Parts: sequence; structure tokens; C-alpha cells
Amino acid sequence: MQLRSRLLCGLVVTMLVLAMAPTSNAQINITVFENGSTLENNFNRHAMTADRSSVGAGMVVSGSLLASSPLTTTTLTITYPGDITSSVALPAGDALRVEGRSGIFATVAISTVLYASNQVLLQLPGFGPAVQDRSGSFRLIGVRMDATGLTAPATTTYSLSNTANNYLLSDTSGTVVTAFGNGITSLAIGAITGGTSTGTSTFFSNATPTTTTASLVITEGFASAWRTASQESGSGVGLTGNGTSVEVTFTGIPTGVTVGVVGTASSTLTGVTITDASLTSASGDNDVTIRFTGSSLTKIEEIQLSLTFTVSGTTTAIAIGSITAIADLEPLGTGLTGAVPTATGGIPRFSTNATPAVTVSSIVSATTNMLIPFVVNDGLAGGFNTGVSVANTTADPYTIGGATAASGALTFTFYPRTADGADTSWTLTTSTSVRPGVGLSADGTLASGGTWSGLLSELMAAGNKTGAFTGYIFIRADFLLAHGTSFVTNFSTFTSASPVLILGPTETTPRNGSALESLGL
Repeated sequence: MQLRSRLLCGLVVTMLVLAMAPTSNAQINITVFENGSTLENNFNRHAMTADRSSVGAGMVVSGSLLASSPLTTTTLTITYPGDITSSVALPAGDALRVEGRSGIFATVAISTVLYASNQVLLQLPGFGPAVQDRSGSFRLIGVRMDATGLTAPATTTYSLSNTANNYLLSDTSGTVVTAFGNGITSLAIGAITGGTSTGTSTFFSNATPTTTTASLVITEGFASAWRTASQESGSGVGLTGNGTSVEVTFTGIPTGVTVGVVGTASSTLTGVTITDASLTSASGDNDVTIRFTGSSLTKIEEIQLSLTFTVSGTTTAIAIGSITAIADLEPLGTGLTGAVPTATGGIPRFSTNATPAVTVSSIVSATTNMLIPFVVNDGLAGGFNTGVSVANTTADPYTIGGATAASGALTFTFYPRTADGADTSWTLTTSTSVRPGVGLSADGTLASGGTWSGLLSELMAAGNKTGAFTGYIFIRADFLLAHGTSFVTNFSTFTSASPVLILGPTETTPRNGSALESLGL
């Protein structure tokens, strides 16, 4: 009986040992605490992977002692969702590193960083059983990654190269960035809160301005998007080179035009510098860079750019078009050169995500558009006809604020009626060979200070049109400040004046919108 009892006890012990063997092979339980960033810019090539609100924050790896047992070395591999764009040397003052090593992890070090493969490899130590009497932890700090194209939440994964050496992972993934945002919400005509907007500017193609100022407002995408060099660092030490910058690029600045730029920041932006305050097409300098030396990470901020447009005294003509602006985060560039991080160009760098273009100034044709709502020529001898007169008033007696003298041709567009609707329109432009009426120069233009007058019947003859005409006429004078009169008469018993309306430039005041048609312009 005693022998049977002993055999039974031995069998039970053997079974217990076998049953407990898998558990006894995992003596250090590893837990990873991400402490990830809550919000990063989706176009940042050097997005932080740690809590920005805490200096020195990083991924915490904790090892809890389960039981004393020999440990062999193993590699802990941490795989990020984007290319790793920091290194053990970059950026200076906030490089990729291990800190806070204690206990079992007192000698942990980074063994390899595979930048384009998105992996950091950490060597975990091996020990004999005599020293397996403590736990430990360490922090992985300064990991930056290219966030371009990533979606939230962005996660990392963890793995061990050897799972039979008494190290055990309690989790295999974690959130490294909770959400992504754009650094710029909008670029628009307007002003910062409490500021004054000056709208957009307008020039005529003869270099005469109507409005010489404009204002843009740039709005931050999220509260911590605009960062100083210190705020961009997880160590509290300002990064060498730059923090976040905003660049506003202007396109279409005509020759002879200079754009002056003055910046005004919202109250929480306590430090802002603006470069390139005078832009011209001749210099090729068409952008403004905004840098931050004092910014709030808890409030959405704004910057207003007040623009002034001037024309050189020798410029007499400007190409018709528009001056537009876009805004983007700067500096632009890649985070890796080949497969290695680079500091060239500064840290951070961004992939482009420019705002839609905004028109800040319009250069419109130096013309006057006029409308005669009713004209008639019945084509009968002694019948009704319409007289039209156009004065070029760019010659005036004013030495201060007077007009700029200019001459130009006249273009008439005719819209005839029919008994039950509208007929096909046709156009007549004065030239050296087309000079109906009286008052045009030999080249068919109306000189500054000149007055042209003619009859509808004369205009029709010049356009090789016969028969009667009833309808309306648009007149375009290729100079500013044209004014006109018209009258319907039978040259004996009836005469009635018809108003000539002046239209604003349709490039800036579309007729379907708030167009101005007036006798008072």
C-alpha cells in the first residue's frame, strides 16, 4: 500500500509539473503603455507619437516579475504605421532614445531602427535565475513618423523575436495617434475676430486702381496645429531650425505692381514674424512666410494679412487677370533621404495640402459698358430714327484726382426684336475702315476729350444691315469714363430722350448678382 501510494503521489507531481510548464516559461510579463498623441497634423512628416502636453513623454514598457527563472535575450519589435523620421541623433535635443531604465531593464538599448520599414528594435536582456527578483520599466522617447495619408486612430504593433525565453507580451498593439487634422482650416477674404476686412482690390488694365487694398484671414485647423520650435519638441528644448510655419503664395502679380503685406495676429499668438513684406513679379518673390515664436496650444488662432497694391509710375498697362493666394504649412519636404532621416530643411517638414486659391485682386479691362434699353429705326423717309452720342470724358479740368487720358474704339452690339420674340444679335466695332457718324479719329478711336455722335441708320449701314430695327444696344468704349445720351425722333413733331445706363465691370460685379446699372456713374 505504501509503495502504491508513493507511486500515485509521484504521478500526480509529474502531471502538475507538466501542466504548469507553459506558465513557468513566462516569468516577466511585459505591458506597453503608449501615451500617444491625441491629435497630429495629417501632413506632418515628423508627427509626434507621444503626448505633447507632457515633457519627456513616450511609450512606457513595463515588466512585471511573475516568478524567478532564467531569461534569455530577446528583441522587442515595435512597428509604427508610418515611416520613422527621427533617429538616435535627430532632431538635435529631442532625438529617438531610451530613458528611465530601471530594474530588469536597466541596460535596455535601441539595437536597430528600420526607418522605411517603420520599426524600432529594442534588445531585452538575459539573466540567470539568481537575479530574477525584480521588475522594471523604460521609456521609448522621440519617435516621429510620417503621418501623410494615415487614418485615425493610428496604431503600433509589438512582437518578441523569441517567445520561449520567459518574456511574455500582455498586449500586441496600441494607439499611437488618436486623431488627425489639417493645420489650416481656411484662407479667405476677411479679418480676424475684432478686425476690419478691406475686401478685395480692383485695377483697370490701364493701371488705374479702383480699390488698392485687400485682406486675408488664415484660420488654424486645430488648437495645437501651429507650434513654436519649443512646442514642436517633446523635450521642451527648441528644435534647431523651425517650428510650424505658414506660407502664403501669390500668383498673377502683374509687371509694375507691388503687393505690400502687413500681418496682424489674434491675441493668443504672442509671437509672430512675417518675412517678405513687399512682393513683385520682377523679383520673383511672390510668397510670405509666417513663423510662430509664441502660440497657444489650447485655442484656435487666426492671422490677418492686410494687402496694399501699388503701381509704378511708369506702368500704363496691366494684363487683364487676377492675383490669387494660397496657404500651406511650411517647410515642405520629405522626412527621409533615401531610407535615413534628414534634418535638411528643418524639422518639422510637411507634405503639401494647399488651400484653394482665393482672388485678392482683379485686373479688369479699362472699358466702359453702356446700355440703351430702346432704339428704333423704321427705315422710312421722314420716319423714326435714334440718335446716339458718346463722350470720352477722360479729359477734364481736375489737377488733383483727375482722370488719366485715354482713347479707344467703340463696339456696338445690337439686339433686334421680332413680332413675337428676339432676332439674332450682331456687332459693329469702329476701325480705320468703319467710322459711322461724326467724331472718330482716322484710326476709328474716340480721342480723350472727344464726342462721337451718329444715327442708328448710319450704324446699320456701316454694318451692312438693311430694313427696320427695333430693340436695344450695348456699347463698349475701350476707355474709362465714357458717358452717353440717346434720343428717338421723327425730326419734326416727336423727340424723346432714352437713358444710357452705365454698367459696372462685369468681371467684379456680375449682372446676375449685385450689378450696378446707373445714370450716375
